[in-house]
Amino acid sequence: MLSKKAKKLVHWHDNYVVFVTPEAKALKWNDKTIVKISVVEEKGKKKIIIEKGMEL
Repeated sequence: MLSKKAKKLVHWHDNYVVFVTPEAKALKWNDKTIVKISVVEEKGKKKIIIEKGMEL
């Protein structure tokens, strides 16, 4: 689970940018990591899911 400060998304053109934070670096993510971001609703609560994909 990433901390709240790791969930910083910024709209950039037609996509979003995820800032690399100390928590993301601990997961071996860097500025070349592609991530998949989805929103799910579970038991009446919405959650943001950030999954690591491939690297450029």
